[in-house]
Amino acid sequence: RAHFFQVLRSHDVPADVGGVVAALAALTRDGRDVSYFELQIGPLLLDLMLACSDTAAFVRLLTLIRDVFQHNYSELDLPSCLDIVRLVCRACNKTSEISTLQLCLNIIAEPVTKHK
Repeated sequence: RAHFFQVLRSHDVPADVGGVVAALAALTRDGRDVSYFELQIGPLLLDLMLACSDTAAFVRLLTLIRDVFQHNYSELDLPSCLDIVRLVCRACNKTSEISTLQLCLNIIAEPVTKHK
């Protein structure tokens, strides 16, 4: 698992963001299991957000981020989480899709409800 995560992390082709998100979702069992790369998944999710230009892939990425935050927030590195939340807030300002807005609000709610 850790090796496959490193392969995904080192794959630096912006056009493949959707495939990397799909593979990462499968590797983490839809965000439920980040064992062996707890501190590294936050920076990768942040990099994927910055690299993603496809709307459908971005929504899949937001879904994965929500699930990772929901199941593993306390194990993630705080600086990456804060940067992800900042980018999610920007995404809220740029969309008018109700489902995407709800997804963004769900992501933002996780740190607020789980931060100790």
